[in-house]
Amino acid sequence: MPRQTIHFTGRVQGVGFRFTTARLAQRDPRLAGTVENLPDGRVRLVAEGPRDAIDQLVLDLHQAFPNHIQHTDRHPAPNGPPLQGFHILR
Repeated sequence: MPRQTIHFTGRVQGVGFRFTTARLAQRDPRLAGTVENLPDGRVRLVAEGPRDAIDQLVLDLHQAFPNHIQHTDRHPAPNGPPLQGFHILR
């Protein structure tokens, strides 16, 4: 399954971003991954699943936080053991 690491910058901490991400991701059973706050103020999302499902999750986040996300940086992530479920790390 394809895996991407996505970093969100802007006012994305302290606004319910991680919980909203987890809720939105859990709506699609094809998605698995993690979301966490980073010390530099960004939020990192690691999402595994079909490209269209990951694209929809990112679009849903931009719609949920239109005034908070300033930049989104997406990169393929190295494949490893399949991820199970969707979890908030910190």
